[in-house]
Amino acid sequence: MQISGSSAIVVGGAGGLGEATVRRLHAAGAKVVIADLADEKGKALADELDARYVRTDATNTEDVNAALAEAESLGPLRISVDAHGGPASGGRLIGKDGSPLDLDGFKTTIDVYLTGVFNVLRLAAAAIARQEPIDEGARGVIINTASIAAYEGQIGQLPYAAAKGGVVAMTLVAARDLLWAEAFVRQQRGEVWHIDTPELRALCEAEQEERYEVDSWEEAIVRWFNDPTKFSRAPVVEEPGSVFRGLRPFDGSDGVTTADVLEHAIGKLKGNWTNADTQRIGRILRRLKMDRTKTGPKNAREWRYVFSST
Repeated sequence: MQISGSSAIVVGGAGGLGEATVRRLHAAGAKVVIADLADEKGKALADELDARYVRTDATNTEDVNAALAEAESLGPLRISVDAHGGPASGGRLIGKDGSPLDLDGFKTTIDVYLTGVFNVLRLAAAAIARQEPIDEGARGVIINTASIAAYEGQIGQLPYAAAKGGVVAMTLVAARDLLWAEAFVRQQRGEVWHIDTPELRALCEAEQEERYEVDSWEEAIVRWFNDPTKFSRAPVVEEPGSVFRGLRPFDGSDGVTTADVLEHAIGKLKGNWTNADTQRIGRILRRLKMDRTKTGPKNAREWRYVFSST
C-alpha cells in the first residue's frame, strides 16, 4: 500500500488504537484526517501532527462524507481505518430477576458498533473507488476494527459480541464484493484479476504450461465444430434406419455450454474439470466470435454460446 503522499481518514482517531494509527500513518508520510467526537483530544492531536480534525459521528452520513471530503482535499484518499468506540450495553440474556436483556441497549450497541462501521465502510469504499489506481492497479485499503468478542464473547457481552461478529462477517463479504467488482472490470479489459505478484505469476504460467499445449484446446474445438459427423449446427433428427445407428452428431442448433465443449470437444468427463477449465473455454468461444446468452429455468439458468448470425 502506498502510504506516503496519500490521504487517510481514521474514524475514532483521537485516542487509543485510533490515535496510535494516526501517529503511525503520519510518520509514514500520509496526510491524516482525524474523525471523532472527542473535540479537545482530536484538535490537540491534529495541532501536534499538523493533521486535520473533523467532528464526526460514524452513524451520520453527512458527518462521514464531510470527513472524507476533507481527506480528499489533502490528496488521493487511499486509506480508511475505523476504530471508533461509543456506548455499549451489557448484561445476561436473562437477568437474575428473570427479566430479559434490554432491547434498547442492544439496538444502541448495534447502531454504534455495527451500523456505524457499515456507514463508514460504504462511504469510504465509494470515495476510494473514485481515485486513480496506482502502479499495481490498487486504489486503497479499508480497515475495520472488530474484537475477540466476535469469536469468544464472554458472559454479559451479548450485544457487543453481536456487533463485532457482524463487523467480521460484513468485512469478509465487503472484501469479496470489492474484489468481484475489480475482477469484472479487469476481465472486461482482458486483464488478469487476481492479486498479481511475480511468484503467483510464475506459478500460474508453470501450471498453464503443464496443463495445456499452446492453444491445443482451441484447435480441438474448431475441429469439433467443423466435423459434421460430430457436430451439427442444424437440429439433429434420427430417422429409423439412418446411418447414425445411435451415433449422432452433437445437436448444436441452440448453442453449446462450456460443459458441452469440455466433454465432447476436449474429452473431459463431467466432474474432471475445474473453474479454470470452464473459464478457458469461455475465452476461446468468445475469441471465435460466438454470442453468449442465458437460458433455462429461473432456478437453473446457464450461459449458452451460439454462432453469430452476422
